[in-house]
Amino acid sequence: MGFLEEFRIVLDTLNAHRARAILTLSGIILGVATLVALSSAVSSAGLYMERTMQDASGENVVSVSRRWGNDEGEKRAPPLNKFDSRALAQAKSLEGAM
Repeated sequence: MGFLEEFRIVLDTLNAHRARAILTLSGIILGVATLVALSSAVSSAGLYMERTMQDASGENVVSVSRRWGNDEGEKRAPPLNKFDSRALAQAKSLEGAM
């Protein structure tokens, strides 16, 4: 038997059992679509959780206060001035410096 003859036998069998063939194909298609949708949902949830944790931890936030900690820090480091503030605001790695 050649390939074309076997292919014709397959088509005849599918025509003889149309309902079974349609149900089988729809089951396969729905199964693959479900796996793709679940994979996408899990990936999106992971990215959402990662972004939420970054926002909650303040990873992209810099807080500068003059009266934080003990007074010895003021003796070691000079106070910040408006030039320092402008330099922080222009830094590309800091998103929200004021």
